[in-house]
Amino acid sequence: MIAQLFIKLKAKIEGESFEPFDKSYLGNIAEIIKSILDETEYNDAPKSRIAELLLELKEELEAYTEISVSGAIASFVTNVAKALVNCKANIVATESGSGVKSPSNPYVVNGFSGANIVKTGGQIELARAFNGLLKGTFSFINLGSFAWNYSTEGPRFTTTTGVSDISLASNFTNLIANGYNTISSATAFSQMQNLDLKRSGSTGNINIKDTSFGSDVNAFRNAMNSVYLIYELDAPITPTITPEQFEMLCSAFGVDGAIYTLPFGQTVYGGVVDAVAGNVKIMHGLFEFDGSNDEEWNKYTVNTDQTMWRTSIPERKSGELAQTGNINSICNRFERATNTSTGRIQGKYAGALTYFDVIYNDASDLTAWRTWLANNPIQLAVELATPIEIPLSDLPDIITMIGTNNIFADTGNIELTYLYKGQPETTNVLSSNNFGGLLGMDTENNNQEE
Repeated sequence: MIAQLFIKLKAKIEGESFEPFDKSYLGNIAEIIKSILDETEYNDAPKSRIAELLLELKEELEAYTEISVSGAIASFVTNVAKALVNCKANIVATESGSGVKSPSNPYVVNGFSGANIVKTGGQIELARAFNGLLKGTFSFINLGSFAWNYSTEGPRFTTTTGVSDISLASNFTNLIANGYNTISSATAFSQMQNLDLKRSGSTGNINIKDTSFGSDVNAFRNAMNSVYLIYELDAPITPTITPEQFEMLCSAFGVDGAIYTLPFGQTVYGGVVDAVAGNVKIMHGLFEFDGSNDEEWNKYTVNTDQTMWRTSIPERKSGELAQTGNINSICNRFERATNTSTGRIQGKYAGALTYFDVIYNDASDLTAWRTWLANNPIQLAVELATPIEIPLSDLPDIITMIGTNNIFADTGNIELTYLYKGQPETTNVLSSNNFGGLLGMDTENNNQEE
């Protein structure tokens, strides 16, 4: 870092062109200036000339403003291509399964073995679709894979079958296709404009009005080989999109994009990944109850007709869990609750003791309960008392694009800071940087030649 600054300032003094400094380097600027003034290489150079160059450098640095953006997608417009000063993403465990979660129909508690941080240009609607692809809530399909018919109602081309796993939840199901304008499924066919695309309300069939093909179904179908539909799924799945598919979709939609992968080296069930500092703060761990002897279970009767099983967490684990009144955790077999009800699990910290209450009526006694647990272990992603920090290696430089940027992570919400040249009108400005104090020197006093 110091060497980079020295080389750049040396180039400036010698009249060469240079790129302005990144803000992330500025913490060492005073040390750099002192080292340059002390360098024997510049003993013959007038201090006034060096001071002039430092003032010029200060003005260049002050032209940049730091902007903070956060959310599910950090969307912004910038006029510089620079590495992000800060980029953190939450890691939030998820659960997946089909049907209603129950003791006999468990879901899977999903952690993350790494984070994918994604950057795209283009509209926010497309970024939302890409975000859904990485999180398993969206999928995509090539429209050339369908058989199509022509209908005079519209007129329009319509698929002979529906998209089998598309969400039919509302008229405005999230879907987007390159080259076409998506409209509500409630719109009448007669009201469709040229290049409109809509899903049929109850069948999932795709309808497109494109007058450039007349009624030629074959020509239209051939053209659909280059058209991709990204759509919201009826139910979440394990994400399957590959970097190659992401690149293909970016090309089809005419946007720039990149995926930055940060492997963790282990599965993380909650925390924060810092792509600039290069670390992961693990804040949740996966705990399992399997009826083993170190689990101190007791049986209680609740509301006269419900059986509650309570375990006091062994000290070796209890000290690891966050000491909160109600422990908010994802569970594979039971829904979380802040009170006792059938099919629920409640975690608490009270009286220096961590315990969990489970309502389950199908075990007659403690032996039966332990046997059931041995065959049907309960898993929970629980907040840890003390976060664990692990380092990351081979960090990528996440560079902003000139123009629109949409940056998001597949692990959860994102928070980032980027550089903007000038003073943009925004409420997200972190601060107006004053480099005079940071320089740590009175340049006017150095305007004397020696």
